[in-house]
Amino acid sequence: MSGKFCARVLALLLALGVPLLPMESASATPPFQRVHVGFNNKCLDADVNTIWTNGTKVQLWDCNGSPQQLWWREGNTIHVGYNGKCLDADFNNIWNNGTKVQLWDCNGSQQQQWISVNGALHVGFNNKCLDADFNAIWSNGTKVQLWDCNGSQQQQWNFRPVNL
Repeated sequence: MSGKFCARVLALLLALGVPLLPMESASATPPFQRVHVGFNNKCLDADVNTIWTNGTKVQLWDCNGSPQQLWWREGNTIHVGYNGKCLDADFNNIWNNGTKVQLWDCNGSQQQQWISVNGALHVGFNNKCLDADFNAIWSNGTKVQLWDCNGSQQQQWNFRPVNL
């Protein structure tokens, strides 16, 4: 999609009253980025159908410039541009490979801290890596999960600036 089209979509969302930033950040626009997986360059995406709910699925999707594919970093937290919720690892299963990665209200917990090491994103709680499910990696809706760090391309994440 073109930059002009994205700007128009964002303007429309704002006109409809859809907040794209947390209210306390309204005075400054964060530097939005798209997050691409190294394996096939698909984008990190939040499921727009439930995006206002804690536990919203985070997935891979073809890059399309939508607000649920815009992210910004603040310290070690990663926020979705659509509503400012944080990238979060499901605490209920955090020690297991395959743990769900989701959106959650930002609370500063260790399962919302992401440390970048050589392109891999390690969760602060137990140092597991953000991972795209290799079994479905070519499909839209591919699960994004925690997994033991192994240096694979489905654990490499590239942050690319977005010009709005």
